[in-house]
Amino acid sequence: MHDGHRQRLRERYEKEGLDSFAPHEILELLLFYAIPRKDTNRLAHAILNKFGTLTNVFQASPEELQTVEGLGKGAAVFLSIISDVLRRCQLEQLIKLPTINSVREARECVISLFAGKTNEECYLISLTKQNKVKHISKICSGTPDETPFYPRLIAEAALLNKASKVIIAHNHPGGTLTPSEADIETTKVIKNMFQLMGIELIDHIIVAGNNSSSMAMLNFI
Repeated sequence: MHDGHRQRLRERYEKEGLDSFAPHEILELLLFYAIPRKDTNRLAHAILNKFGTLTNVFQASPEELQTVEGLGKGAAVFLSIISDVLRRCQLEQLIKLPTINSVREARECVISLFAGKTNEECYLISLTKQNKVKHISKICSGTPDETPFYPRLIAEAALLNKASKVIIAHNHPGGTLTPSEADIETTKVIKNMFQLMGIELIDHIIVAGNNSSSMAMLNFI
């Protein structure tokens, strides 16, 4: 019975795509490939009951997912990989951006880098003199409340990618767009460092959800 149900669900996806699927059916379909021999319908419902939405499921860590009875480590890792794969795809698209010529374009570029992130992270975008994106480097990852800014690592990434200009971006998972005193002081240090290197710091963007603030627009750069 389970094999027949799986086959019907796969065939339905092949014909219709995911638009007509309920959230639990999408999750069930994915679990087919992580749990070969088990009724995944009840498990899909249990996971959604705990996390509420597919977004929350895919943003959860493997350890959090394993708190659902019946979901083992292998399946939990499989589900958590999905958001990382999507983020990698978005990053590949961002690197293809021809240029960043405005604060708006910079914000659009960085917001997707932090989608689903529950810990603070820092990225460096390396640009040419003509504002063409050369590379996007993840510098570090911290806790939900802070991430360490290592000027040496930021400088190394800029030099490695032969950047003429750079944009720094980090997120505030807690939701505030206001730069902290540490953000402001660190930005000053990094700006001075880049000036000595002959590299222009264009902006330091803080992301919270789908919103962002520009420290250049706030006159901190």
